Amino acid sequence: MAPRSSLLWLAGTLAVSQDVLLPPCQEKSRRPRSSTLCQSTGHALGTLENTTECTDVELCNSLSQSLRKPRCNGDPDFLDTNVSDGSHDRYLYVYYPTGCDMPSSGWPFLLFFGFDVLGNKTQTISAELQQIRKEVLGQGIAFVETSMYFTDTYDNHECNTFQINSSSHTDGSCRSCSSKSTCEALEHWFLCANAASSWDVQMLHNLFASIRSGKDQGLHLDLDSMGYIGWSVGAHMTSRAIELGAGGLPFPKPRCAVMISGGSYHCYTCPEPPQNLEPSEYFHWCNWWSQGSTANSDGNNCGKAFPPLDKSQNQHGVCPGYTMYENESNWWERTGTQQPSDVLRTESSWDSCKRAFSEHPPVLLVQPWEDSDAYWNAAQNYYEVLAHQEGGAGCRMYAG
Repeated sequence: MAPRSSLLWLAGTLAVSQDVLLPPCQEKSRRPRSSTLCQSTGHALGTLENTTECTDVELCNSLSQSLRKPRCNGDPDFLDTNVSDGSHDRYLYVYYPTGCDMPSSGWPFLLFFGFDVLGNKTQTISAELQQIRKEVLGQGIAFVETSMYFTDTYDNHECNTFQINSSSHTDGSCRSCSSKSTCEALEHWFLCANAASSWDVQMLHNLFASIRSGKDQGLHLDLDSMGYIGWSVGAHMTSRAIELGAGGLPFPKPRCAVMISGGSYHCYTCPEPPQNLEPSEYFHWCNWWSQGSTANSDGNNCGKAFPPLDKSQNQHGVCPGYTMYENESNWWERTGTQQPSDVLRTESSWDSCKRAFSEHPPVLLVQPWEDSDAYWNAAQNYYEVLAHQEGGAGCRMYAG
């Protein structure tokens, strides 16, 4: 018999497969939910039965294959360098395959949104990501790792008009500060990717420009053969990077993307208020909406959480589709009525139907069971859009 968690996961999958609300313009390209439960077992990824679904059976078959024997067996070459974000020189780590020939166009690469923080250089990643790095290097794929300007921070949010503001704001013990003594402008406090001064957007812009310009900088990488991978806030930054390229910036179009414990960059963003609020009230509103329980950490006190942020599954902020899940104990069950203001979304270029989903990279969404550090249904709700749109491609896997 399948383990209890598998049965609960399957029940949740069937429940969410009920009609979901998508952006109105996507109704023309909507299809009946296209998803296959992967049934293969005994391969390199472990058991897939009732833990993984894909938008088509071919993707299930791809995940079921055993890992190929490494063809690049040498110890990787390591480049420890920096990339500017316009205000700081950020750590950048590049691992190159050895023991095999580099393609004439440069190495294909996987860009990982890493966890090292400015001023704290550790060069350490989790055992799972070390294994991923080892496997891709063995297949002749370079591994590129960026770093953060502050702990658990990448500029991925689509901020509202209040948040994109160069001023700093404090209100009693509720503050917009990265520490007790240093305040940041609102646009950096709220991680605004759509602000002109976004440090992470500038970092990526400079990184890709450096790759295009040259081998003299040691970046022997092929922008036409790359993918993104991110964990937690890095998963949302992966979504944002997809949008930045689709929206017209000179960013590469990824061949694929992996989002772990996260999904759309619309997660945790603060919408325009339903009514006019005074600036101090609005700051409390956006602090709670965007930062969730983090808004009250480290001596910061922004008052009591308001609905829906008072529910444990929304403690870090809400993600698209949050109104479908109201029960805190059976969080995977669709017990709520999805509201028209809460449609499922991926990235703005597709939410607005400026681009067809045939142009969207395939995405592997991975989320631990009852995720304690992220919105529990971020991966599932992102996947539902892919499953309901013509041309949408991807897989969703739970672990734990």
